[in-house]
Amino acid sequence: MVELARLESVCAGNRTVGSNPTLSAMGSRYVVYILYSASLDRTYTGYTNNINRRLKQHNAGKTFSTKAGRPWKLVYVEASTKREEARQREKWFKSSTGRRKIAKIVRDWK
Repeated sequence: MVELARLESVCAGNRTVGSNPTLSAMGSRYVVYILYSASLDRTYTGYTNNINRRLKQHNAGKTFSTKAGRPWKLVYVEASTKREEARQREKWFKSSTGRRKIAKIVRDWK
């Protein structure tokens, strides 16, 4: 199972803010996730329908944009029942307001 230490689980409508290892039990099909690389002191944001597989791909160097930062740690997961919802949330995290939120998430995680 993916390391989900030090993350809170708070439900907000169809989304789960924080971590929840039983996302499938909630009927969630997609997750937005934030990874952190200590070696680069950088984050990566994405969405997927299989977080365990995707984290393994990032840490195996199969993703060009994250290959240099291995190992990546999962610091945040947010569940969604719809792909478009997850994509929009990922897009928000990549905005200036979202990047500030990511910085706070990482500070709290450390």
